[in-house]
Amino acid sequence: MRKILKLASKATRYPNFLFIDPMAIPITRNASAFAKLRLLMWKNFLQQWRHKWRTLIEVILPVLTMSLVLIMRMQIQPRNRDEFLYPPIAVGSFNYSRSILLRMELGNLTFAYSPTSPLLEEVIHSSVASLVSSDDTGIFPSSMETKVISYNNSQQLNTLYMEEENTRLVLAAIQFDDFLLGATELPKDISYSIRFPARPRAHSFYGMGAPSWRTDLLFPVFERMGPREPSDEDGGNNPGYISELFIALQHSVSMELVSRLTDVDLREYPISVQRFPHPAYSHDFATEILQHVLPALFLISFSYTVINLVKSITLEKEMQLKNHKAVFVEGRVSLCVDLNTLDYEREIKYGDAAKAINISHQFTTQEHKKL
Repeated sequence: MRKILKLASKATRYPNFLFIDPMAIPITRNASAFAKLRLLMWKNFLQQWRHKWRTLIEVILPVLTMSLVLIMRMQIQPRNRDEFLYPPIAVGSFNYSRSILLRMELGNLTFAYSPTSPLLEEVIHSSVASLVSSDDTGIFPSSMETKVISYNNSQQLNTLYMEEENTRLVLAAIQFDDFLLGATELPKDISYSIRFPARPRAHSFYGMGAPSWRTDLLFPVFERMGPREPSDEDGGNNPGYISELFIALQHSVSMELVSRLTDVDLREYPISVQRFPHPAYSHDFATEILQHVLPALFLISFSYTVINLVKSITLEKEMQLKNHKAVFVEGRVSLCVDLNTLDYEREIKYGDAAKAINISHQFTTQEHKKL
């Protein structure tokens, strides 16, 4: 009687659980992990066997999507490419910057620097004069007029490109250390920074190339086979250090500073830049496509399986199909599911816990005899 009252108390407190009298079931030993796995696999097999069309689609869909990969491989064949050799380019050449300079104010092309100093003023004027004295300036329809402006410190200089119109007016800004304010002599250890707009002008004017200078990357995000921008002798406009005149201005300012510090005129010393050659290689366009498409194909292959799995788990939760207790009888695993859940809950609802326990006990005993 005490055992019945104790079970009745538990059933009243936890109405969603099935409490079984442990004396009614002879438990000899726990089932092994392999037995549990075998039972789970058998249950999954029955689910697949009873839904033949769904199982067939789950098998065929990955085969079809992977067949697309094979068809792509058959249609796109690798191509052998010859070696790439690039000619040298003069550092101060404007041939690769014509499209950018044509969108700027050539009649009032401005260069800025900081801090204000008579000596730095001369350095920048000489550098700009050396830069625009190239024979390539004849390719422009109008003459190029330059102007130099100064700022007292780097903070004022950094606000230069906050106004959008300065992008077409000021080609670049040269920033020296602030302690050179009013300097009359160049120190032996001197450094400077070249400030261009945050977005390269090729992207701002024409929507071409990179939207930034990519100074945070050592390699492209998506590496491709062969040379980068293989048809461009200057390396292309991603980010375009030659076409944006970054290298030309850097070379001009550096040669002016070195000439003044060493008393050796290096302004006319010819310097060229040249892309590294690239050996012959086999270009496979299919691998580049698969880098982007293959993850999506995997998602499509198993999307139907995942949907059915989520649907099955959701149905089990809603129908409370797992409201059971594992019973281990002589080494065999039996899932004693409470098929009389409605009667059980009804008796609990009306307070007759002993009757509810009797229903559960009868059902469990019957299932035990079947084993």
